[in-house]
Formats: sequence, structure tokens, C-alpha cells
Amino acid sequence: MKESTYDTLANRIKLLAHPARLRILDMLRRETECVCHLEALLDKPQPYMSQQLGLLRRAGIIQDEKQGHNVYYRLVDKEVGAWLDQILGPARGEDPEMLAHKQAISCDCPKCGEREDRLQPVTTGLKKVLVLCTGNSCRSQMAEGLINARLDGFEAYSAGTEPGHRIHPQVMKVMNEVGIDLSPYEPKGLDQFREQRFDYVITVCNSARESCPVWLGEAGERVHIGFDDPAAATGTDAEITAEFRRVRDEIEERVLGFLGNRNRS
Repeated sequence: MKESTYDTLANRIKLLAHPARLRILDMLRRETECVCHLEALLDKPQPYMSQQLGLLRRAGIIQDEKQGHNVYYRLVDKEVGAWLDQILGPARGEDPEMLAHKQAISCDCPKCGEREDRLQPVTTGLKKVLVLCTGNSCRSQMAEGLINARLDGFEAYSAGTEPGHRIHPQVMKVMNEVGIDLSPYEPKGLDQFREQRFDYVITVCNSARESCPVWLGEAGERVHIGFDDPAAATGTDAEITAEFRRVRDEIEERVLGFLGNRNRS
């Protein structure tokens, strides 16, 4: 076996070796599911679920299909399906836990609409925040992670006006130091948020503030809270890491402080 084959196989095993992704695949091997049902069962915010589903989709393991305003996911990798059958046993009917959740929630997807016992939609009551920088690889990712992990009453998303290809490794490191795992996250562009409404749109760098598209002016209250770009830091590895920590801590103090004060007012 070639070394590159081992690398490919190792990356695939790493992708599957994640409890949330395994739970998603266990559900999708049974039937196609609306994204709202997946979010309800895992009890995770939409940004987290989008990251997990995006990783599986780009690996060719699942596919998504949009029907009107609803997005459905299904398992398409037969090898992964067969492996799940071997490890977890054959999938017989709908997951009982998923069925219980469907009886407790309602969305506007046809599966919910067809139920005679349809309940009123449940709203989370969370205030939505969109954090913007240029590459969505450092400051906005740290802000998104900190808000979702540390601030009750808010649901954060992040994006870049010119998104890069990966989150900066130092960001992953310093966020792990405070118990926040950003490994499911990736840089995102603004277009996927075009139809959404936010309570706050926060820019964390001057470039993002200056290049925000016009439509964001109607997406929510615009606020600028600027920070130095830690990716521009120079020096030893220890000095660069210290700069990322400093910016991380400033984001927690200023962004979470701002939102916390607004939530109390």
C-alpha cells in the first residue's frame, strides 16, 4: 500500500472518529433528515452543526438537497454505511430518540407539516450575532467560539469578507487552552448569511468594517469593536503565541462585555 493511501485512510478515520459526526451518520443511515431535526437531537447550535455537516459533505460521505427553504441530508457513502452496520448493528427503522424529538419540536419542513399532531414552533429566544473580519481565520473565529461557549442567551456566527482556507493554527491552540474546540469550524463567506437577520453584526477589523456589503446594513445593529491582527505578530514562537492569547482575552473582555451589557439593559 502506498504511503499516500495510508494518509488518505488515516484522514478518513480521523474524520469519522468524532461522536457528533458518528451520531449524525447513524441517523442518516436510517433516512434522510431535515437539518432542524439533527440540531434538535444533538442539542447543538446551528454554527456547530453546519461545521460538522460541511466536513462530512466535502468528504463525499453525505449529500445535501434543498427543497424550498428546507435542507435535507442523506448518507451516500455505501462503505461508511456498511461499516456503521457492522459496528452498530443493522439500522431497523427510525431512531427512537430522534422520533421522540420530532414529537417535541416542529419546523416548517414537510415531515413536520405532515404530522397531525403538529405543535407550535419552539423558538430558542437566543439573540443572534454575526462577527466579521477579513479572512475569518483568527479574530472572528475566536469571538464566535467564545460567545457560544461563555455567553448565555446568544448564538454566534462568523464570516469573512475575503475568507481564507483554514483557521490559523495558533487560534486552535490558544482556544484549546481555554477549553474551546474550534476543530469543526472553518472560514465562511458572507453570502450564506444573506437572507438571515441578526440582532448584532460586529466587525472586529477595520478592513471588514470598510468593505461590508450594503445589504448587511439591514441585517442587524452594526457595531465595530476592533482588535489587532495576531496573525501579523512576529518574533519567537512563544512571543507569537502570547500575542494570540492577548487578542483572545481582549475579545472575551470587550465583545462578551458589550453583549452582556446589552442583554441586561
